[in-house]
Amino acid sequence: MTETAALSLTAILAVVLGVTATALSEWARIPAIVPLLLAGMALGPWGAGWVDPALLGQGLPVVVGLSIAIILFEGGLNLDIPTLRALQASIGRLLTLGAVLTWVGGALAARALLGFAWSSAFLFGSLVIVTGPTVILPLLARVPLQPRLHRILESEGVLIAPIGALAAVFTHDLFFAGGSALGGPTHLLGRLAVGVIMGGVVGGVLVFLARRGLAGSEETQVLVFLAGALAAYGFSQALLHGSGLVAATLAGIVVGNGNIPRVAELKRFKGQLSVLVIGVLFVLLAATLDPEEIRGLGWRGLGVVAILLLAVRPLAIFLCTAGSGLGLREKLFLSWVAPRGIIAASMASLFAMELRATGVREAGAIEGLVYLTIAISVVVQGITARPLSKLLKVSAGRTGVVIIGANALGRLLGRVLQESGREVGLIDSNEWLCARAREEGLAAMAGNALDAATLERVGTPGAGALVAVTANPAVNALACQMAREEFRVAERVALLTREGKGVDRESLARIGARPAFAGPLDAGRWSARIEAGECRLIAIAMDAAGEEIGSLAFPDNAIPLALRRGSQVVIATAGERIQAGDQLSVLVAGELPAGAIPGSVVEEREAGV
Repeated sequence: MTETAALSLTAILAVVLGVTATALSEWARIPAIVPLLLAGMALGPWGAGWVDPALLGQGLPVVVGLSIAIILFEGGLNLDIPTLRALQASIGRLLTLGAVLTWVGGALAARALLGFAWSSAFLFGSLVIVTGPTVILPLLARVPLQPRLHRILESEGVLIAPIGALAAVFTHDLFFAGGSALGGPTHLLGRLAVGVIMGGVVGGVLVFLARRGLAGSEETQVLVFLAGALAAYGFSQALLHGSGLVAATLAGIVVGNGNIPRVAELKRFKGQLSVLVIGVLFVLLAATLDPEEIRGLGWRGLGVVAILLLAVRPLAIFLCTAGSGLGLREKLFLSWVAPRGIIAASMASLFAMELRATGVREAGAIEGLVYLTIAISVVVQGITARPLSKLLKVSAGRTGVVIIGANALGRLLGRVLQESGREVGLIDSNEWLCARAREEGLAAMAGNALDAATLERVGTPGAGALVAVTANPAVNALACQMAREEFRVAERVALLTREGKGVDRESLARIGARPAFAGPLDAGRWSARIEAGECRLIAIAMDAAGEEIGSLAFPDNAIPLALRRGSQVVIATAGERIQAGDQLSVLVAGELPAGAIPGSVVEEREAGV
């Protein structure tokens, strides 16, 4: 076989195996890294010999760098800055103190159990700092957690990746590339500064182009952002080697929080591209791994991994979350969940190739120990995370609410539900309305409410209710149907309009949905009233136990919005039967006629923000 044919076979097999292994992992409900790792090792030079990454030559580090840049840009897109602000103390300590503890703890364990030289030990410690979005985000998708825990793990997974990469480059330069102890920290800060500046500039330019409509059509805009992600990485690397991953991550965060049009389509494309990139990259990297390097670590290698997972991680979590308000159960769960992924693997493989070329004896052992850490952490924690979350009672019940329609009525309902402690996410095709929702403290995503990927990203798989309040009753009904058939959402509520448009109470009943509020109404008119400041929200202690909300004669200027029953707040629906002690939140435009609603007023406030 010619070298060109062999290179073509390697590239094709990497794509085929990456996609096949990923699809298999979804079908078998196992972490994707497991079949990817096995496939790469089985068909690599140490196995069947069909996949040979060495044929890529100096192109392999380039492919790895660009691939990780795409992965980190996609991770940054999904990070919410208000969430980071709310958790800044805990996240900040995890990214600094937690990283240092993992670095030092990993080094000491490798030195003590495996006899690594200090240089090799500290390089290993730096490589296992990273958890990474490629393993954390799929795990969070399978394990519903309390919102605060979910956000801490998600934010740590995305932000620790470039920091861990910087630490690894710093350690390599200090011990293996002739760097100085004094110059090392200076270079580290320089890389961080260059990455932050370049990522901020490129991200800002992309946001400007999208807002001004200069990024082209939907399809072209996605490609412009892909080029921007690679540009942020490439330009930053050209200015100062090692700064590119910081730039790619920050550019993603800027774009994701830039209130740009069609951001949902961008996130969906980047997510699909990241899945492909991860699959191909992991197959290529696993093919470079010599299985004997892992076997040679023996029980001492397992001991190093055990120390990392059972001692170093818990110590870091308990120190970094001190004073955060997290309870013991939450801290124990965070202590257990820290799987390593593709970022650690790629850095380990690249350094191992370089160190082998310079004659470093422990190069293969460092790589093997990193991969052993990845395999054990992903498999063990991936299998045990869900049952452990239930045992520690930190899993989230399906109490979240997805609201279709970010009009003023939908936003008001969202605020009422969120104030009661329920997790709320809104979807609307209008980016401006979504921006308004975010300004009011609500999570909102611009996109097509009838697109399964959009519904999934806003949290529908873990939601207990979906409420559709757009001005189009057909869209409302279809959204409820999708929530039932694709996501098994228990409570489905749709707004009916007076025009009907072929959707009525009976047609909703056929798809297992209920009409919102007391009956048909004009969503646009009520939203305009709320925007104009004409409405008040009145809480009424009801005297109509046993009556259905829809049977009460509400005046034309009042609609029932939500029902408080004990500590719970639910959406008011026409068929909901009032119980003793219930409080009904009624939206009123103007004055409420005396005695119009049976009960006594408990609270009254403006319906605006």
